[in-house]
Amino acid sequence: MTMRTKRNIAISKSAIIGYNVQIGRNAIIHDHVEIMDHTIIGGDNCIIGEPDARYYKDDNYTNPKTQIGGAHSLIRSGSIIYSGSLFGEYFATGNMVSIRENQYLGNTVRWGGHSAMCKEM
Repeated sequence: MTMRTKRNIAISKSAIIGYNVQIGRNAIIHDHVEIMDHTIIGGDNCIIGEPDARYYKDDNYTNPKTQIGGAHSLIRSGSIIYSGSLFGEYFATGNMVSIRENQYLGNTVRWGGHSAMCKEM
C-alpha cells in the first residue's frame, strides 16, 4: 500500500477524500476508501478501511471498497472501520467503535461508543 503522509495522517493514494472532509491526528485511511463530502474523521487514532484477515495470507489481496457516508458523517476518536463496509448519509459513531468488514448501514445510523459490530463467521 502506497500512502501519502501529513500531520501523522496516512492516506492511501487510492483513497478518495470528498470536499470539506476533516481528518484527525494519527488517522490511517487504507486502499479503496471513499470518504464523502462534509465528513469528520474526528479526534485521534481512527483507522478506516482496515484490511481483513486475508491480507496476511494472500499476496494478491485487494482491499474491498469502503464508503463512509453519503455525506455529513462523523467518526469519533479511536474508531476502526474494516474494509468492505458501506454507510449512508449522517452516519455517526461514538468513541472507540470497531465495525468489522462487510457491514451495510443506511442513512442516519448512530453506533454507540465502546462497542463492536460483527457478522457471524
